[in-house]
Amino acid sequence: MDLVLHVSPEAGWSQLQEFLQVARRWTIGMYDFTAPHVIHKVEGAIAPRTGEISLVLDPKVALPSEKQRKAHPNDPKANDRTEVSLAEEYERSSGSAFISRGLQSV
Repeated sequence: MDLVLHVSPEAGWSQLQEFLQVARRWTIGMYDFTAPHVIHKVEGAIAPRTGEISLVLDPKVALPSEKQRKAHPNDPKANDRTEVSLAEEYERSSGSAFISRGLQSV
């Protein structure tokens, strides 16, 4: 087995985007799975119609509040989603292809 280790956010996206190639099955354990560009890339890496995704996510919300978003509209996390909304969407749209491990502390 080969491992690629890096520090995020400094090198996180540069490593992750190259890693996310189309596969039939993904198991993802992530502390913060909220960034739209990461969500989009993961969704593109799940094989169409045959792919499965299993998520283990940290239940804590690390997003700015609505008041903070209004005060700082250029905050890089302003358009992020919550893990709960993402998991609910996957459950609705993927059916049995989505394997929920629940929102657990990782």
